[in-house]
Amino acid sequence: MKIIKTIVLSIIIIIVSGYNQSGNSDFSDLQDRKIENLKTFSKLYGYIRYFHPSDEAASINWNKFLYYGIEQVAKAKNSVDLKNTLDSLFLPIAPSIDIFFAGETPEEFDQADNIDDLVLVSWQHRGVKANPNPMYKSIRL
Repeated sequence: MKIIKTIVLSIIIIIVSGYNQSGNSDFSDLQDRKIENLKTFSKLYGYIRYFHPSDEAASINWNKFLYYGIEQVAKAKNSVDLKNTLDSLFLPIAPSIDIFFAGETPEEFDQADNIDDLVLVSWQHRGVKANPNPMYKSIRL
């Protein structure tokens, strides 16, 4: 819940920054771009934080990453810039992800020849993390 409040607050700050000193709104293409960037970042953030099973994703300080990521994606000027920013943010945490544009065909997954030594890793969630919620449990298998 705290993360959702933080994301909403960040979006509000960016929207408010579109107002000039006279109080009139100045929603330029740049402000619209920032909002779209934040929407894209927040969606990817949620998927990686709660469902990506990598060791890096399990050990990162997600609150610090959230603030840093918001600063970085707000600077992206276009879709290509945003994709590059998202790659630089998330690939160290989730090395197996592939970010691509809508309509673009992702590259074929290159599976290792020897999969006998691989171990399946996943998250298992029960309930929703809200305070207090004694039923909530999240474990990494």
